[in-house]
Amino acid sequence: MICGSCGHDNLQGEDVCQECGQDLGGFDLPAPTNEVEHSLMQDPVSRLSPPQALTIDVGATAGEAIRRLYEIKKGALLVTRDGSLAGIFTERDVLKKLAGLPADPATTSLESVMTANPATVRSTDTIALALNRMYIGGYRHLPVVDGPGQIAIISVKDILRYFAQFFESTAAPAS
Repeated sequence: MICGSCGHDNLQGEDVCQECGQDLGGFDLPAPTNEVEHSLMQDPVSRLSPPQALTIDVGATAGEAIRRLYEIKKGALLVTRDGSLAGIFTERDVLKKLAGLPADPATTSLESVMTANPATVRSTDTIALALNRMYIGGYRHLPVVDGPGQIAIISVKDILRYFAQFFESTAAPAS
C-alpha cells in the first residue's frame, strides 16, 4: 500500500506507514459501490459491541485453557501478560497443536501452544479493516486492543450479527 504522505510502499494490511508513521486507514480505499460496502467502510469496530475479552494468564497450562474454553462455551481466550495482550488460544489451537499428540495438556505451557502476537484492531478501526484482517489471516476471532487492559474480542458471529441487523434495517417493508 503506497503512503499518500511520503510515497513509501508498505506491506498490504499495514495500519501505519513504516517510513513516516502516517495512518494508512484512508489511503488506497476503493469507493463503495453499494450501501453494505459504505457501512463496512464507515462503521467502526465498536459498532459490533465487542465484549470485554475473556482472558487467561500466559503462565497457565494448556489444560487450564482448554478447561476454561469448555466452561465459558467460547471459541477463544486472549492470553495476557501483566494485563497486555500476549497471544490468543482458540479451539483450532487445541485441534492443531494438542489433539492426538503425545503432549500432556496438564503440563504443557499455554505459551508454547498459543498464537503469539496475534493480529489486532482498535475499536475505532473500520469493520472493513477487521474483516480484511480476518480474511487475510484466516481468523475467526480477532482481538480489539485500545490500550493496556482495554482488550475485547470480535468473532465471525459478531460480523454475521452485524450483517443480519444491517439487512433487517434496510429491508423493504412487507406488503
